[in-house]
Amino acid sequence: MAYTAHSKPDQLEEHFDTEEELKKSAKHLAQLLRKTKHAVVFTGAGVSTLCGIPDFRGPNGVWTLAAAGEKRTEPVTNATKAIPSLTHMALVELQSRGIVKFLISQNCDGLHRKSGIPPTSIAELHGNRNLERCSKCGKEYLRDFDATASYIFSVHDHRTGRKCVVCDGDLLDSIINFGDNLPQQQLDAAWSNTKQSDLFIVIGSSLTVAPASHMPEYVGKNPKANLVICNLQNTPLDNLANIRIHARSDDLMKLVMQELEITVPPFILNRCVCVHVNANIPAVHVYAVDSDGTPASLFQGIVINGNKLEADPFVKEFSVNLQNLDIELFFYGHYNEPPVKLSVPCKKTQRRYFIMKYNPMTGIWQVEDKEENINFGPKYQPQKFPDPKDAKTKSQPVGFSVQPRENCPHFNTHVVLGVASKIATAFHENTCGVCADKSENWVCLSCGKTLCSRYVNGHASEHAENSGHLIVLSFSDLSVWCYGCSDYIKDQFLTTMFVGELYKAKFGEN
Repeated sequence: MAYTAHSKPDQLEEHFDTEEELKKSAKHLAQLLRKTKHAVVFTGAGVSTLCGIPDFRGPNGVWTLAAAGEKRTEPVTNATKAIPSLTHMALVELQSRGIVKFLISQNCDGLHRKSGIPPTSIAELHGNRNLERCSKCGKEYLRDFDATASYIFSVHDHRTGRKCVVCDGDLLDSIINFGDNLPQQQLDAAWSNTKQSDLFIVIGSSLTVAPASHMPEYVGKNPKANLVICNLQNTPLDNLANIRIHARSDDLMKLVMQELEITVPPFILNRCVCVHVNANIPAVHVYAVDSDGTPASLFQGIVINGNKLEADPFVKEFSVNLQNLDIELFFYGHYNEPPVKLSVPCKKTQRRYFIMKYNPMTGIWQVEDKEENINFGPKYQPQKFPDPKDAKTKSQPVGFSVQPRENCPHFNTHVVLGVASKIATAFHENTCGVCADKSENWVCLSCGKTLCSRYVNGHASEHAENSGHLIVLSFSDLSVWCYGCSDYIKDQFLTTMFVGELYKAKFGEN
C-alpha cells in the first residue's frame, strides 16, 4: 500500500497555526457549534496519533516510511490497549448532548466505538478491526481483540476462521482494503447525514481517499453549510473550507470545549454482561453485548461455581438445589482490568443484565445490576440458550495474539519440511489422537499429530512437553503457536506452499 503515500515533499510538510490563530479558530468553531442544527464530524488517522497509533501519510506515517523503504523506529501502541484521546472523548460528550448528530470515521482502530459513540451514531466507512460479520446472515460480532483476517493470499479474503453461532456461516472481518467496496449501509448513513449537515467538521484527515472525500467536498460546495478542516498537512479541499485550522486535534478540541464551557469526560470502559439462567435444565449462559445488543467477546475465561470455562459459549449446568450462582469474569486485561465477581439467584429462568464501567486510571469497576430492565432497541434479538450437551463441541476460542512474534528462535528447527502435505487430510478429520475430540485441535508441525488444545483437554501442550515439539498450527484460523516462546508467531515460510496446502485443505481453495 506504499503507493498511497504522498509523493510530493510539500504534501508531507506539516503546518502549525500560531497560538493566537488557533484560539481565534476555536472560538469561531464553538460559535458555529452553538448554532448548528445538524453537525457532522469526519475523522481520519490524526485523531488517534496522540494515542500512540501511527497515521498513514504523515512524515512518519506507515505508507510514507514504506514508500521510502524505511522502518518505523518510534514506539507504537497496540490499538486494543490504546486509551482514546481527548478528541475522542470530546466527541462523545458533544454527541451525548445532541450537539454533534453523526460521526463519519475513516479509522479502523475501533477507538470511537470503545470511547462510547453508539453504533447508531457512527459510520465506520473503512471498517473496524474489532468487528466481524457473518457472510450468510449478516450478524455482527464485536471482539475485544484484533479480529482481522490473515490475508495470507489475498487482501480480499476476509475470512477470520471463526463461525457464526446463528447460521454457522463464515465470519468476515469488516476492514475495507483497497479494491473492496465500502459497506452500503454505512455509506448510505454517512451520505444521508452529510446532506443534512449545516456544519461539517473534518479532523485529522488528508481527504485524499475517495469516495469518503466526496462528502466534505459536497458540503464545501454548499453555500448554506460550513466546512471546517483541521489537519496539519494541506488537503485538496482547503480552498472550500470556511475555517482552515493547522493544529493537532487535541489542541483544537481542548480550546473548543473550553469555549463551550463543557468538561471533557475521562475515558470509561463500558461493558454489558448478560447472565441467562435457564432453571428448567438447570444451566446458566454468560455472554456480553454491545450497547445495541451486538454480541461481544470480552472474556478470556469465566469461573462458575468453581468450574473454569475458557471458550465460547460459556455455559454451565448446576445443581437444582443451588440457591445462587457465583460467577467470576476474567477479561482480556488490555487496561489491566481485574476480574468481576457476580452473585446471581438461580431459582427462576431469567436474563439478568449487568452494566459495568471501568476507569483505567483508578483500576476500579462500577457494577450496576439492571436485572431485566434494559432496552437495546427494536432490532435486538436475545441470544438463544445453547444446548449444554453440545456447548463443548461448539465452543471455540475467540481471542488470539494481536501481534505475533516475528523472531521466533524455534521455528526453523522445529518445523519439518514436507509436513504440510502429510497432514493436509487431517483438517477434514479434525480428531485429537488421544481423546478423539473434534472441537478445537492443533497440528504438530514436527510430527504431524493432531491433538486438542487447552480449551479442551490440553493434549497438544502435553505432547509439546513430552516430545519437545514446540510449534503447532490451529485448525480454527491457521494461527501458529510456539510453546517455547509462549506466543503466537509468524514467519515468511508461512506464506509459501507450507500454509498454501493447509489453507486449501481448510477452505477448499487457494
